[in-house]
Amino acid sequence: MGKRRHLAALGATFALLVAACATSDSQLANAPELSLAPRPSTTVGTSVDPVAFPGELADASFIRPDTSADTCRSSNPAHASLLSARSGEELWSVPIPEPGNISTANETSAFIGLRADRGQAPGLGALDLATKAPLWQRFFETAVQQLQVNKEQLLVVTRDTVRSIDPVTGEDLWVNDSQFDFDNVILTADTAYALDSVSVRAISLTNGRVVWSHDNIERGDRMSISGNTITVAAGTRIIAIDIEDRKLLWEVDDADRIGAGDLWSTPTAVFYELSPNVAPGGGVAALNLNTGERLWAATNTGTPAFVGTSHLITSKASEEPPPGEPFVFVGLAAATGEELWRLNSTTQVFDGVVGTTENQIVISDPHPAATGYSRLRLVNTNTGGVRWQSQSNQQFQGAEFELGPFVAIYGTTERSNGDTGNVSLVRSAKTGWSTELSGGVAQPPVLTSAGLLVVAPSQFSCIGRVVVDPAPVIGSAVLGAATERATRG
Repeated sequence: MGKRRHLAALGATFALLVAACATSDSQLANAPELSLAPRPSTTVGTSVDPVAFPGELADASFIRPDTSADTCRSSNPAHASLLSARSGEELWSVPIPEPGNISTANETSAFIGLRADRGQAPGLGALDLATKAPLWQRFFETAVQQLQVNKEQLLVVTRDTVRSIDPVTGEDLWVNDSQFDFDNVILTADTAYALDSVSVRAISLTNGRVVWSHDNIERGDRMSISGNTITVAAGTRIIAIDIEDRKLLWEVDDADRIGAGDLWSTPTAVFYELSPNVAPGGGVAALNLNTGERLWAATNTGTPAFVGTSHLITSKASEEPPPGEPFVFVGLAAATGEELWRLNSTTQVFDGVVGTTENQIVISDPHPAATGYSRLRLVNTNTGGVRWQSQSNQQFQGAEFELGPFVAIYGTTERSNGDTGNVSLVRSAKTGWSTELSGGVAQPPVLTSAGLLVVAPSQFSCIGRVVVDPAPVIGSAVLGAATERATRG
């Protein structure tokens, strides 16, 4: 397999990127360290999942499907690697079944989502961070979509279940099995709010029982939570429910809403996409979160990719003729829908955004003048001003910021001889490292007590060519960043 990593010191470009990310050295110096404090303990429920799973797996391998074929061989199997959080050095690497798109960890163990692969069901595997030994492996009928862990329980959301698993043994503590597939599940500190085709249910994370439900939904498709208010979209209906009082706040039927379009909520408003019948170029409407009153509607804005407290970001086709760039990014004021700024782009917002926060967005789009390179820009989302611009032949998919004072920037660069993963961990503008790993990056890296866990998918050599079989990469919806590698090995 050869070396999986190549370490390189971060140069001026990378330092410039981090310095521009609106996080000062003094802020980072005072930032709290990563906290894995457990939440209140849970009680054991009575419902047990009947799906069989292996018992003792410690000091053994995970169960993996047969990867042999007449014309293909595994040139680089799926693997989980632990990198030093200080230097990026690879501490160890172990083979795993084909990974899904999510993992998590507590103080002692990593929990890696596994996808269906050549006849093997999807599931979840637990790995001891100190010994590298597999602890247990579970199989489910559908793939893992969300994970949340503390000392006492591992919460697992699939398409039709919310379950609590003992993180040490892998056994179910309780299971809440929906009669219908979930359209959305939002996990909070003590409750899972689950939307299916007929209801919204509040599920206690202590015992898995339904605390309350609102049943008059009828084909709900989107859900959002802000403060004590749940908003649900069901076709053309927008429904607001008070979480504390457990009652309906208001309901609005807006025939202008596009069916199954996205829904966002902030402390003051709820936003949704407009139908092409009223907004052929894409549009968005805003309602008062407390009353349901229409605040504004804007047409020909494109579809929002990010909604914050003060602004929205969309993209649409440019009105400028060639040789002007074909798309334009637009910032809209959340309070009024007024256009704040616009920025020319060679790609649409969904393809170009690496990540964003309230105050900044990182865009990676094909460079208009340098073939094979991406143009990287850090943009002030309040003004549309470009804080810096660079270029890179690397590909980045996202950034993970739920890492205490750290920031992990990651992506997969496609090459004819196999994909390469790029991971950078930054603590301040002057400290950090960058690492390359073979096989790519299958999911957002996870900062554990032992180091940074990075999961790579399999690659197969078939008749002289490389076929990559990755799980989808899902980026964090917080802040994104990307940078040209300052040095190359």
